[in-house]
Amino acid sequence: MASERTRDLSATSTCLAVNETVLDVAQDLRQELASLVSAECLFNDDVRPIAVDAGQLTTALWTLVDNAVEAMDGPGTIVFETRNLLRGDLDDGRGGEWVEIAVCDNGCGMSEGLRRQLMKSFAAPTADAGEMPGSGLGMVSALMARSGGYLVLESEAGTGTTVRLRFPRSLEAGQSPSRSGHAPRRMLVVEDFGGVRAVTMAMLEIAGYVVTGVSTAREAVAVMHGQAFDVLISDVRLGPGMDGVALARHAQQVDPSMAVVLMSGFTAQHFNLGSLPGDWHFLQKPFSSQELMLAVAEAARLARTARSIREPQ
Repeated sequence: MASERTRDLSATSTCLAVNETVLDVAQDLRQELASLVSAECLFNDDVRPIAVDAGQLTTALWTLVDNAVEAMDGPGTIVFETRNLLRGDLDDGRGGEWVEIAVCDNGCGMSEGLRRQLMKSFAAPTADAGEMPGSGLGMVSALMARSGGYLVLESEAGTGTTVRLRFPRSLEAGQSPSRSGHAPRRMLVVEDFGGVRAVTMAMLEIAGYVVTGVSTAREAVAVMHGQAFDVLISDVRLGPGMDGVALARHAQQVDPSMAVVLMSGFTAQHFNLGSLPGDWHFLQKPFSSQELMLAVAEAARLARTARSIREPQ
């Protein structure tokens, strides 16, 4: 079902309060899957702030939650833990101060061979995050690398899995919030991964956009025939039925002025997107709020340019 939310919010701070962000995810999980999953929180009250985009961290946590729910394949428990780590707390020889967020489940786990294979793929400097194995763990590992942190994967077949996200402690004070200068425009977000859809919508709402979110191309087609949108933001892969490319073509048949942003954890080359219209913009996952805003602005610019060519004054 399509969902629409409008908010007047200021931009998020770079210096992130960890427990509040993790608690939001845990509470949402309790509401959405209360009959299936028990969510527990074990927080260090004095956990230090970290320098990471709030939207990206939330996306990473929801990726781990989805993996955990799939691994449990029925009723189970997900535990969220936070703590500070010093040199003496680490077994990998790293110095400095770190903040750890752990997501633990009591699902099916994995073999030691598979765990080692995944960790090796995450450590490969040339690995493409979109093509890494591990049901989204590659994207989470890429976020950790971009944040100066790293991922630790612990698992045992038949016992469960713990994913530890370790971020360097932020020593910077939070940035002052600033108002977005964007005039509100209507955005249609199409993403079958609920966590990513929610975070993408929140990023846009914070910037002052009016956002409608749906999970399938069929829902998107129904919505766009009843409402006008300035920008379509769609995942390339949408499960059964019409994919994001076909949806974008349909959208511009409905409204030739609609701008298009296609997003994916895979690269543009993976989908051979070079053969698509030049006024479409591709956005690689995972992305920050700033990268999403730049993608929207670029897609709108490309759409205006294409329109001026089609309709010369």
